[in-house]
Amino acid sequence: MSRIISASILAALALQATPLYANPNASALFIDASALETQLSAQVDLSPMNWNAFEPTAIAESFLRTEDSLTRRGTLANRRVYLSGAEWWVELNSEKGSFVAERQESTSNAAGSLEALSLLPVANREDVQADAVNRLLDWGIPHEEAGMILPRAINVAGVSEDGEVTEDLLHSHKIFAFRAIDGIRVEGHRAVLTYNRDGSFQRARVHWPVLAAEGHRLRTELSTQEIVERARLAISRTGAPLEVASVQLTFEPNLNTEGEVTLTLKAQASFDELSNNQIGERIVVDVDVNAIR
Repeated sequence: MSRIISASILAALALQATPLYANPNASALFIDASALETQLSAQVDLSPMNWNAFEPTAIAESFLRTEDSLTRRGTLANRRVYLSGAEWWVELNSEKGSFVAERQESTSNAAGSLEALSLLPVANREDVQADAVNRLLDWGIPHEEAGMILPRAINVAGVSEDGEVTEDLLHSHKIFAFRAIDGIRVEGHRAVLTYNRDGSFQRARVHWPVLAAEGHRLRTELSTQEIVERARLAISRTGAPLEVASVQLTFEPNLNTEGEVTLTLKAQASFDELSNNQIGERIVVDVDVNAIR
């Protein structure tokens, strides 16, 4: 779990005559800014997805690819809508740009035992990943917002009659898709799609709010070196003993009153905390870049 050090805390520390978190070795710190240089050269353009993507019919037809008719079953605080059909149930919160969908039955879980699970065919990971990407694009996510795709295998292990752990078996596949605008990640926006061992689509958790037409601050006039020096100063105030860090740009999303998101450009410096020469938790420090429209 990353620890986030807010800009407000760092600003407060900067006002002190003798900082409480001064790193005497900050000048020797090496900062990898290779990603930052590439990101600063990008021409950031937005192609917002349509609100219609959050209509139940759009989710059913384009994302779930089912003819199952989703019927409203209830609401919570006039925001979360619960839908279900013969095959799927969906929890939808269009105002926050998110939904959860799950198939009523799972082939992997229905196997009932490790022996039965082992008899199910194993889907090709590349095919599963391609299906996940195509579902997201068909649903309405613009190509310009398709960021890193991270596939993961979920394994299970059993215990023999002798009490020994048996060999791991593939239970399911998870595909993580992260939102990025021209290579710059949007914090907290992602989709996680789960597939059964045999490749059948089982579950999705999506948080991909609609972007506002205006009000974004997508650019900075700071140079790579200026951002690196700001990152160096921010890192020094953590007091963490380290030699290497990296810095890259991200977008911070802000939900407006219309249920749409505006983006603000910022930088993040990240590094692994060291304690007794052992690598500890990952620390992420926000760095202001004077974002402009």
